[in-house]
Amino acid sequence: MKVNTVLRIVKEALVVGVLIGLIFNLTTIQTSINVKRFIDYQFTHEVKKIIKQDKYDSLKILKKLQQVNVFIKGTSAEEKSSWMGSGVTLKYKDKFYILSAAHLLVTKDAKLEMYENDDFISELEVVKIDVNNDLLLLQTTRKDIKPRLYTELAYCELTTAQEVIAVGNPAGLEDIVSNGRIMIYHDKYMIIPDITYFGSSGGGIYNADGDLVGIVSAGGNVGREYPGKPYYVGFEIRLDKIKQFLVDATGPQGIFKTIIQKIEGKKDAGLLNDF
Repeated sequence: MKVNTVLRIVKEALVVGVLIGLIFNLTTIQTSINVKRFIDYQFTHEVKKIIKQDKYDSLKILKKLQQVNVFIKGTSAEEKSSWMGSGVTLKYKDKFYILSAAHLLVTKDAKLEMYENDDFISELEVVKIDVNNDLLLLQTTRKDIKPRLYTELAYCELTTAQEVIAVGNPAGLEDIVSNGRIMIYHDKYMIIPDITYFGSSGGGIYNADGDLVGIVSAGGNVGREYPGKPYYVGFEIRLDKIKQFLVDATGPQGIFKTIIQKIEGKKDAGLLNDF
């Protein structure tokens, strides 16, 4: 065989080898890129799923809190006046109760009524009142009313700086949701800036899971003596006072005593359970 022929064959073999190697390398690179894309897609998909789920859960909680909120209207024939407030639903052995603020009974002849979307639902009667802690337990005079959802009590109190959600009827606007952070605890109160307003009294203060941690009691503007705009501070009745009030309701045994014991003994227990 001629030398030139041999050289040509070797040269062609080398070219073919280089081409095969190049194709192999390109395939490997492309495979790596595809794997990375797949991993990136999976990661992004999972993250989006988590965010979507979290958003869905948050919306579900807010919707529930709006449904456990009660619009209360107070009137006094003697004083020829009317006022508005809020409340939260409670349940015990298929009985429906409303927890609110005692100061809604502002006059001796005060009459409280439950409304929904401007429609009259029922008159309300007092089961128990604690003026010192500004707590009020009510029942509807109509026994055929059964709310769709009920409030659950939190397992324990929050700490300062933790975020809370308030739901009520400020200025007569129904089922308004707002959020803020606990500034400080003082005596029977949680003090929270800029979260409630007149008409929110008796409404619920909730943790991020939608469990009740307080009831709106009072509020007012502070900082008037300093330059700049004063801000509104809310005084909300704290969880331990609410639990004690419910334990004491209707006598030494208390209709809610079983509920409180179960909540204290088991973190996930709540008022949605039937006992």
